[in-house]
Amino acid sequence: MKKIFIILLMIISFAGYSQTRKSFFEVPDTATNFVYTMPIGSIIFEVDSLKFYRLTAKFTGSDNMKDVFTAGSYEVVSAQDVDDFTNGGETGGADRTLGNTDEFAMGFLTYGRERTRIQADGSKWHQNGYFQYFPFFPARTLDYVVIKQVNHNTTDWHELFIDDISEQMIITQAMAWTFDIQVTGISSHANESFHYQILGAIKRVGNITTLLNSSITTIYKSTSTFNIRVSADDTNEALIIEVQDSAGSVNNSIVWVASVRINEIFCEFP
Repeated sequence: MKKIFIILLMIISFAGYSQTRKSFFEVPDTATNFVYTMPIGSIIFEVDSLKFYRLTAKFTGSDNMKDVFTAGSYEVVSAQDVDDFTNGGETGGADRTLGNTDEFAMGFLTYGRERTRIQADGSKWHQNGYFQYFPFFPARTLDYVVIKQVNHNTTDWHELFIDDISEQMIITQAMAWTFDIQVTGISSHANESFHYQILGAIKRVGNITTLLNSSITTIYKSTSTFNIRVSADDTNEALIIEVQDSAGSVNNSIVWVASVRINEIFCEFP
């Protein structure tokens, strides 16, 4: 009988201790986010979507899960201190970055639909409305920036890429593009410069990509032997921009950039 009484007493004591220990770290019912740091640190909890509180306290003893606060204070902190954004904007005190660090795109929705997407390679598209009966048909603008650093010591043509190495502007099957390209190239210290505009159209039917038409306007070029062209890469199904020095006898290093604005539409009826 004595053993039973001792066991019951231990159960009651443990239950009381558990409830007490819980109260040490419990936050109000309105809190939606709780972070506990020990042995000396901060408890940050969100009371509503716009305001955060930080409680900084010291703990006593060796087992912090059983200890109580001996001293501390709390303060209201701004949302950026807990790695979040506030509704309506905020003063961050420095440049801010929104996005991810891995190889995935980032989309922006309004009214339940994706309107803008930044692809993993930095290109982006924007679409306002969707077709009533075929909402999955893209009808949008697409923006690329392609670049290339070229040592023009031969007469070879050099393609501009998204990553300066090999990544191309790929057109999807059953799509048509109308494009407007602005191209700039400069030498060191901008001693020489080259400026062009290219307008054109390209489409892909199955695995056949065709440049339908294009026109090139030379706005200005420091050296008359420099040329530019646009074409369809039917092997890789891509739109390509290339530059050349037809003289090719001078060790002339030029950095090139082209901004490509595309009107893109897809159609493939079932």
